Parts: sequence; structure tokens; C-alpha cells
Amino acid sequence: MKGPARRQGTGVMRFAEDGSYSFSVFDGFEDIRETWAGLSVAAVPAPLTSVTLLEGWWETVGRARHEAMRIVLVADATGPLAVFPFVLGRYHTVRYVEWMGAAGQPGRGPLVAADVLAGLTPERALALLDGAAAALDEPVDAMLLRDMPAELGGFANPFLGPEAVAAGTGHRRHHLRAADRRPALAGADLRVGTDRLAAFGPLVFETAQSVQERAYLAAILVDQLAAASAVDPVEEDRLACLHHLAMTDPADTIDGAGTVIGGLFAGDRAVAVVLVATHGDYAATLAVSGSGAADLAGIASARLAAAHARDWFADAGFAVLDTPLSAAPETETESGAVVVPHAHLFRQKTTLGYLLCAGERTLARVKASYHEPATGEAAGRMENKRKSAAA
Repeated sequence: MKGPARRQGTGVMRFAEDGSYSFSVFDGFEDIRETWAGLSVAAVPAPLTSVTLLEGWWETVGRARHEAMRIVLVADATGPLAVFPFVLGRYHTVRYVEWMGAAGQPGRGPLVAADVLAGLTPERALALLDGAAAALDEPVDAMLLRDMPAELGGFANPFLGPEAVAAGTGHRRHHLRAADRRPALAGADLRVGTDRLAAFGPLVFETAQSVQERAYLAAILVDQLAAASAVDPVEEDRLACLHHLAMTDPADTIDGAGTVIGGLFAGDRAVAVVLVATHGDYAATLAVSGSGAADLAGIASARLAAAHARDWFADAGFAVLDTPLSAAPETETESGAVVVPHAHLFRQKTTLGYLLCAGERTLARVKASYHEPATGEAAGRMENKRKSAAA
């Protein structure tokens, strides 16, 4: 089958006298897949910007919800530097681009080589975004870049400049190798839940080791999330996406990214399921489900599973586990995690884009006013790290 067209963008941004940046645009994964996978080796591990998982998202969710994809490869004389995975959308007559991937998940945004990220200032990062937009061969009125984390690779996210708008959401970052990491089952209510579940048999967290086990746990995950949709609605295409990703074994992918799916079993009964994306020693929770059975009422089975999963990933040698704030609410006593806030960048390119971005900023500020995660200590550490690196 013929691969998608590859187009050489016209935008070239010069940041220094001795170098320039070129932009190549792709409207499919075929011609960019190997380059993207190769760049991920030189980038900070980030499963949710991997070609493997974003391709799975596009096939199950993105294709139906968006007009098209536009993947922009940034390179210089030394080779690829970054990948900007965009999708095209339209609001009435206003055309815009936004990031691939599910809204609210930790890690939306570009994939950037680690050495480039370390020296990337907000001014240069925004210039790269503008260059990527200019390279597209169709008119774009605005860039609606939502849910970007405040931290990338240990540094303050350079793509969130002074124009960024706080999202009022974020994710928890668990540093699994930290000497002072708190026990995952420190919460008193979790200990009570553990005691209650013991009546059904030994409580064990097990991860899938075969295709058949993946399929079994994926079906339970989807069924439990669908059953809970009356309280927390989950779209059918998102359920299909989660099922698809649950079948993605890192051992079989081009870039080593994939998922781990595990179940919390009380005897032979799966009371909760956790699906986590992985790349290198970095993991990010995609979904946590819990049984809604009447005899389990009052048991925080999803939180129990998330807690057991943290211990499993720590024992398996992972360095970081990110968890969306909405995946399995935690008490402060059970988690020593840092909250990484998310923010949006709305960047207008035309007068119509200006109007759309103004409305999006207002809406985002109203939403953020209802829910603002604690950010001070974590954000301060990230900014200080960037300043010391620049020095």
C-alpha cells in the first residue's frame, strides 16, 4: 500500500548564525514512523508522545473526531530534533490545529530530543511552533494546544510561555526511586478495603503475561468503565481506544513503547484493573477501573489497584509513574507524589483565530477557577532546575 505523501515545509527558522531548522510535514504515520521511533531514543521517555500509542489513538478516536493529521518533523544539519504531532479541526469557518492524544492525559505535546530540550528557551520554543504552523500547506487560523504539562524532562515546559493559561488540572508524578517514597497502602481507608476484600480470597495484583491475559483484563477494564459511565461518562470510542492500547505489548513495537495491564484479584475475582502506558523507565496511567458490584460497595477498589500498581512499577525498576488526577483520587497521606499542573497555549494566526483564542482563554479561566491543583513547590523546583542548567 502506498504511504502518505511527504511534503517539505517552506518555513525555516534561524536561531543562530551557524544553524537553521527545517520543517517536513507528513499526513500519515508510514513515512515518519521509523524516524519518530529513532528520535524517541534521544528524547526524554514519554509514552504518550510515542508513535506507537498515538497511532493507536488515531485509529480508534482521532480519525473520527478530526479532519486530518499533520505531523511536523523539525530537523537541522545533525538530524531530527523534534516531532510535533498535530491534528486539524474546524469550528464553523475557523481552522485550527491541536495535539494528538486524549485530553487531560499526562504528557500531551511534542517529542523533543533531550539535549535540545535542555537548552530550549520559551522564545525559541514558540518560534518552533510558529515555524511548524507556517510549514503546513493549508491555512490555519489558530493553535489550540491544550493540556500541556508544566514540566518536561525535569525542566519547566518551554512551550508554555507567558501566554499560557492554567488549565486547573494536572497529574501526579510519583518518583519511584526516591529514598523517601511513601508506602502505596498508607491510607487508612485502603487498609480497611484490603481487610474487607480478604474475605473473598487472597488479594494479589497481577499483570498480563500473554495475549490471552491481556484480552481478558482489557474486557474487564472496558466493562467496568462502561458500567460506571452513569456517574463518570466514557465515550464508546475512548473505550475502543483503551481496549486497543491494552493489547499493545512493548516487546512488539517499533519504539519499545506499549502498555502494562494489571488486575487486582481477590481470590479468582478481578475487582479492579489498571492500564498504564510505558516507554523506557517511564510509565503513565491511562485508566483505572473498579468493580461496581453490590457486595463491594464502599470499597475503594480502583484506588487499591492504583496503589498496588505503584508498588509493582517500583519493584519492576521504573523511575517515574504519572497518574491523572481523575484516574483514582488519592489522599495526601497515601501518596508522596508531586502534582504537575497542566496549561493551555492558544496562539492566534489570523483575525478569526484571535476571536477563537479569546473565547478559549475565557472558557479555560472559568473552568480553572473551579479546580486549581497545588503547584507552588513543584513548579518552583522545575524553574530553578532550568535556570541552573542555563547557567
